[in-house]
Amino acid sequence: MLQKRIIPLLFLSENKIVKTEKFKNISYVGDPLNILKIFNEKEVDEIILLDISKRKKNYKLQVELLKQFASECFMPITYGGGINSLADAELILNMGFEKICLTHVALSNPKLIQEISDNFGKQSVVVKLDLKKNLFRKLKVYDYLNNKFINEDINHYIKKIISLGAGELVINFVDNEGTRAGLYDADLLKIDLNIEIPIIISGGVNSHQNIKDLFKSRIDAVALGSLLVYFGIHKAVLINYPNKDEKKELTEFLFKE
Repeated sequence: MLQKRIIPLLFLSENKIVKTEKFKNISYVGDPLNILKIFNEKEVDEIILLDISKRKKNYKLQVELLKQFASECFMPITYGGGINSLADAELILNMGFEKICLTHVALSNPKLIQEISDNFGKQSVVVKLDLKKNLFRKLKVYDYLNNKFINEDINHYIKKIISLGAGELVINFVDNEGTRAGLYDADLLKIDLNIEIPIIISGGVNSHQNIKDLFKSRIDAVALGSLLVYFGIHKAVLINYPNKDEKKELTEFLFKE
């Protein structure tokens, strides 16, 4: 059994690391390269960096900043944001990023999943699904950029993106995102976790105990934002990550008979 992973999930906006709550209320966290250096020192498992600047008009890939980020990162790193073509994916992978994360474009142009997978291998393709409850409290795949729900069964959609060549899946619970309200088994009930690719869960994780409880289910990793960048009820910025002893305590039960 592969060891479970704890992954910092960072939002990049222009040249800043920011945090959101339910994809709203953007707050400044810090300088991208300074935060990267801290996570380097803390020997994190890997990092997911998502550029949310595309929410603004005239978006362009921040090539020079991304080159710096990739060159100074000591751990595997996944990048998402503004990747709309095979050429974009090739550019990012050639910088030194290990994986490409597709979100909106996976909905609008799912064939790109297959193109990247065919050219660079499925291990390089991560698809992120944003899940949100509609007016009837039913959990649906959500397209943030167009502010609409996708009228397709979640598990059917997951099977489709796997068939196209996705090598890893990030499932993000929008209603929990940035709230530190907790993410529990009840949130996972609508999702068939018995699939053949690794699953990363994100959205609202609020404690080490919450992480440990989630790891008892069929998931491979948790992606954390607020829990790793804020401290206390007033959200003072404090970059943190479980030390070696804490990580062992979170995952050691997995290796017992």
